[in-house]
Amino acid sequence: MHLRLIIILISIFTISVSAFAQSSNFCTEFNLQTGPTLPDQIQGVTEILPTWGFFYKIPMAGAGLEFGLLDSHANGVDFTTLPIRGRFDIPIDSGLSAIIFAGPEINYYSEAGTSNRLTVVGFHAGAGAMYHVIE
Repeated sequence: MHLRLIIILISIFTISVSAFAQSSNFCTEFNLQTGPTLPDQIQGVTEILPTWGFFYKIPMAGAGLEFGLLDSHANGVDFTTLPIRGRFDIPIDSGLSAIIFAGPEINYYSEAGTSNRLTVVGFHAGAGAMYHVIE
């Protein structure tokens, strides 16, 4: 119960496109993320899920390669996704960047009302904002 309250409070102060990073664009980064996710075209998962997770970025040729984990246990659904994505950062202001990302992912989930876990491979793309909180 306390974990759900913590996740709800964190979700209020951030959105799914917000990530908090530790370093500049040309260094490795560790990003924390929380917010709503609507898994698309996954049978038995029809509600928006509150998620939390993290990403680790390795810089590569003006962009970066990110490995991550996003997780949710809500609305009777257990949902875990392991994305690998390319990410491009566009500096906006001191510490603030727009991000564009895309890549494959593995979704490991159980439908509402069941405990049987299924695996689906997919592709995702998105954009958002990131603010560096620690240099």
